[in-house]
Amino acid sequence: MPITIHCERDAVSGFWENFWKEKFDRASLETYYKSFRKTPRVQKILIKYLPKDGKILDSGCGSGIWTHWLKEKGYNVEGIDISKNTISFIKKNLPDLPVRTGTVFALDYPDKSLKGYLSFGVIGYFLPDKILNEAARVLDKEGVVILRVPYANPLRKFKSRLGFYSRKRDYSQYAFTSAELASELKARGFKFIKSDFFDSLYGFYTEISGATTVPLLSTKKTAGKLRGESLLRNFMKSIFEFLPIRFLFSHNLIVVAKKL
Repeated sequence: MPITIHCERDAVSGFWENFWKEKFDRASLETYYKSFRKTPRVQKILIKYLPKDGKILDSGCGSGIWTHWLKEKGYNVEGIDISKNTISFIKKNLPDLPVRTGTVFALDYPDKSLKGYLSFGVIGYFLPDKILNEAARVLDKEGVVILRVPYANPLRKFKSRLGFYSRKRDYSQYAFTSAELASELKARGFKFIKSDFFDSLYGFYTEISGATTVPLLSTKKTAGKLRGESLLRNFMKSIFEFLPIRFLFSHNLIVVAKKL
């Protein structure tokens, strides 16, 4: 069973309307895409496992970061998201980016019509049942599903047993182990291929401190924000991502599976 952890964001569409609006403006959307620091480990997994000979769905694409990145890499990708204002904003600024409104719980794609399914940051706010049922329906044989979810790392499981997450907070998420997601996928006709962990510095800091944000990792521009801080942030993140014990406190889990 997944555990419940604290987080800084909500699952409702209204929250995300405001969240993405604060992240970029009309002059900086494409710049935001290019400057967004995508974990190299995640990029390698996408390139290695996503097929280029069929359509890929970025399900719950948010601001379209990964849709844009995959399109730039030559993939036949489309992104959907429930946030109408966010999608409208993207289309006004980057009309050629293939994104549209839609819900991950009832995909308007025919059965077995897709070769790849990407879900980054959706499962966790919701349990995976309905989402994975739809993924299994729309994926063709040998189709690949790649999921990014909050990771129920050993530190979080220990804190959960001690009741740390029972304290009232504004928002919460479900966190999973690799074995739990593998079981959910196997039950829907998938073969588990690979899992990995990332966002280790974020996971370490937030779980040790009890905070839901990391000042060092903040990208907000302030008068005191110096280039040195950015370099230190990137250096620390790189170090933590290569630690052999990162599985103990990584924030995110990524899972790859193939439809049988």
